[in-house]
Amino acid sequence: MQQNKKLTGSKTPSATEYSEQYYLSCCGGYQEFLQGRICRRHRLALQYLQPQIGENILDIGCGRGELIKECNLMGANAIGIDYSPSSIKLAAKYLGSGVVIKADATILPFSDNLFHKVIMLDVVEHLDKDDLIKCLTEVRRVLKRHGWVLLHTPNLWGEILDHFYKRIFWKRRVAAKSDDYHNLHVNLLTPMALKRLLKQLGFAPEIWFAADSLLEDVPTSRVMANKLLWFTTSMWCKARRK
Repeated sequence: MQQNKKLTGSKTPSATEYSEQYYLSCCGGYQEFLQGRICRRHRLALQYLQPQIGENILDIGCGRGELIKECNLMGANAIGIDYSPSSIKLAAKYLGSGVVIKADATILPFSDNLFHKVIMLDVVEHLDKDDLIKCLTEVRRVLKRHGWVLLHTPNLWGEILDHFYKRIFWKRRVAAKSDDYHNLHVNLLTPMALKRLLKQLGFAPEIWFAADSLLEDVPTSRVMANKLLWFTTSMWCKARRK
């Protein structure tokens, strides 16, 4: 359990730990990005987000900028922030005229009640407990009344199960690149912990569980995932500002 203790007890990584190499060879969706398309997880995010013409959308931890581009193509006014200089450089190059801002998720450089929707795709696990509280407090501030945030983050239960599966069946350590990737995950949460935190900060959360490959191909898979896969899969959450 040493690994899991480390993952849930470390501080937020510095911006320099998210290099160009990280975004192009490790960060989720990089293979599709290099092929000029978006990954399945991003397609699911767009399906859940349903960007509308004229909506103001903020992508926190925008990475390479794929979701910003897709939201703007659908008529929304989407912008992104990231504290990694490498992310900003890649996203600006990819988006062209798209808007990306170098900023910290704990101090959002926007006025109150500005955004209809906020995206936090695989960001929660990269923020330590204090920074996550600051970030979500800021998210609530910049959201319009009844606006909402879409989150995706690993499920601590599933990560623990995966850890023991590899220890038992692989009988060896995971590859070095995978270790580097998971060492950036400093705050893995259970579904109950995430729901409790969001409620405490003034959100009304709805959490569901999704195996990405299932959801795209099986119409009833969301119900199936909630019933059968809640222990092993990552979490999606729609949290509305009260």
